[in-house]
Amino acid sequence: MNRPDAVVVGGGVIGAACAHTLSRRQMSVLVLDAGHEPGTATVAAGGMLAPLIEVHPDDPMAGLSVRARDLYPQLAELLIETTGIDVGLWMDGILKLAYTDEEAVQLKNEIAWQRQQGFNSDWLSLEDLRARAPGISPAAVGALIAPEDGLVEPLPLVHALLEGARKSGATVRRDVRIKGITTRDNRVIGVETDTGTIEAGNVIVAAGAWSGRLSGLPRPLTIEPIRRQISALDWPLGEPPSVVYGHGGYAVDRGDEAFLGSTLGHPGVEV
Repeated sequence: MNRPDAVVVGGGVIGAACAHTLSRRQMSVLVLDAGHEPGTATVAAGGMLAPLIEVHPDDPMAGLSVRARDLYPQLAELLIETTGIDVGLWMDGILKLAYTDEEAVQLKNEIAWQRQQGFNSDWLSLEDLRARAPGISPAAVGALIAPEDGLVEPLPLVHALLEGARKSGATVRRDVRIKGITTRDNRVIGVETDTGTIEAGNVIVAAGAWSGRLSGLPRPLTIEPIRRQISALDWPLGEPPSVVYGHGGYAVDRGDEAFLGSTLGHPGVEV
């Protein structure tokens, strides 16, 4: 490829999405990824589309997060039409459990705030919760339900985005170690790799937790990798598909498996 219009540093979901969008707008795009497979973090991601489960009052990203979630059905349809890859989109709602009366009050307050912002959430009584998810812990007293939140399969999503980008002319190069951003006269002109400099009209940094380790950034990024551990158990036979949050953890239905997450820790530190 000659000097591309854009180099995307990182081939995870964000980098792949940028490449997909730019290439469909007739820009020449080169994706550089340090790994042999897409997105180190993508493989272990839960895939929840849960802006109303994780939002808090006065969050400046709330509206943007909800809008992004609402675009997924259109994106999923486009990707299956252009690449044949099903990204496993599921939009039947996510639950956030309350186990005490105090937690129930807190969740009802969250619902009230969300409705004031024009977002769609509701309270499920214990009876309604049992009807929706019979296998829920008997300790639960009710739940917030975000009926438009959902789930996507992260790995098929990144494969579909990259394949769609390729079909629109993008190039993807793997096993490329990106050292930093190259500048001239205070302008970004490309990236420095372990095999030399690649010039580009624009550079998009989408290297996730490793972004802060690139040289030449205009300012330091306080981003570091963390370790997360997820358990996989059998999904209860006969239990309807669900995504459930509670007490800082979550359970995600992955067909015949339940993904339970997650611990947090820094590499080299026990979790």
